[in-house]
Amino acid sequence: MKIYPFKTVDAGATVNKSIIWEPKGVRTLFGRHGVKGLVNVDMTAELALHLAMAFGTSIPKDSHIATSRDPNRAARMIKRALISGLNSTGVHVRDLRVAPASVNRFTTRDTRCEGGLHVCVSPFDPQSVEIHFYDSQGVDISEPMQRSIEKYYFREDFRRAFFNEVGEIIFPSRATEFYTTALLRAVDRSTISERHFKIVADYAHGTASLVMPTVAGKLGCDIVALNAFTDESHTTLTTEELELSMQQLTRTVDVFKADFGILIDSAGEKIFIVDERGSRISPDTCLLMMIDLVGRTEKRKGKVAVPLTVSSVAEEIAEAHGRKVVRTKLSRSALMTAGTRSDVAFVGNQSGGYIFPKFLSAYDGLMSFAKLLEMLALVDKPLSEVVAALPPAHTAVKKAFCPWDMKGLVMRRMMEHAQGRRTELTDGVKIYDTTGWVLVLPDPEEPIFRIYAEGEDRDAALGQVDEYVDLVNEITGAVAT
Repeated sequence: MKIYPFKTVDAGATVNKSIIWEPKGVRTLFGRHGVKGLVNVDMTAELALHLAMAFGTSIPKDSHIATSRDPNRAARMIKRALISGLNSTGVHVRDLRVAPASVNRFTTRDTRCEGGLHVCVSPFDPQSVEIHFYDSQGVDISEPMQRSIEKYYFREDFRRAFFNEVGEIIFPSRATEFYTTALLRAVDRSTISERHFKIVADYAHGTASLVMPTVAGKLGCDIVALNAFTDESHTTLTTEELELSMQQLTRTVDVFKADFGILIDSAGEKIFIVDERGSRISPDTCLLMMIDLVGRTEKRKGKVAVPLTVSSVAEEIAEAHGRKVVRTKLSRSALMTAGTRSDVAFVGNQSGGYIFPKFLSAYDGLMSFAKLLEMLALVDKPLSEVVAALPPAHTAVKKAFCPWDMKGLVMRRMMEHAQGRRTELTDGVKIYDTTGWVLVLPDPEEPIFRIYAEGEDRDAALGQVDEYVDLVNEITGAVAT
């Protein structure tokens, strides 16, 4: 093996191949967004092949796995390597080709697959590709399963299928149609149709454009579509492009006098909303709005699950409708696991991802759109009026640099600092006081801490954040000197 100069190798990492193009040798493969890397630098066809072989080894022979991708050709290259790796371990593949992640999740669950794989370009970074792993319920795999896959990957201890045991590739017919039919059954079509919504929808050149026109048409909506075709050169939006798209959506809603505007991300999982006045609804406010609408309209009794970083206003809104709030870790898998609980009726995060477990225990932008139509039709109020009635929430967040080897020290000092006060250790250290709270959270992928806070007003929240950023800097600076 060769390790070229100026490379970084994580402590405890197992290096079993040359590190030439990659910037570092890692101890773990999985991050917050599955397995992610720069195309043909970190994320290569060889890595995808071995990763799929590790996945195939960790599940029974003759199992079925659903695969899908976005329109980008890099995603196609990686997906084909994954299929080869799975077949070589005796696992059969149900290839959905280009499809939204939600269709893959639905197919995985309803065709009794052992799991699923979805390959897509990383949001906000067109040079990176992500591989998402799903379990038999269509939700992100658990951390123990991640560790199992990594064990086989780093040991290169793969199962090899004999010549007559090699897996086959199946192309399921009508998978999108089955998904669409099930989605329409999960909402009140007649109530939505009677409302005759006019919607401006930006598909962001994503795979949602393959499904949503059918859904909207059968719900009796008049759709003004933007970027309503897949384009491999526009499979992700940079921060600047997202801002321009939201500005265009705002102007279009105003011109067409629509009921609201919606942008669905390229993966078809998250939504961003503009009200009938052309005002953008921030993701934080949008989550509180969805909790309020669910409380007013959802017949299914159950709790609401949100991450620790969400304002305490969530409890206030839920309790007003006779519901309780369950707090989870920030990770996608933790939120989706909460969605599998029988006593949870809705799950949401602060980046536009919402889960309606009655249909699918995973983020689904199309289901979020359909449920939003249903809930607005039932309350018979415009979006702006629903938002205006929400209690005010004041939160803030900042980053603080911290070397990897000092994160444990910072966490220990934070727990000492919190002695005598109410704390919560579900994810990081959350410290409560009489007017709000502070959450000190180590980032799993970067050498930083994220500091979240809530206060009586915006200035109080920012003051809390700044205080703890200074505390982290003081701890790391004192040790460094």
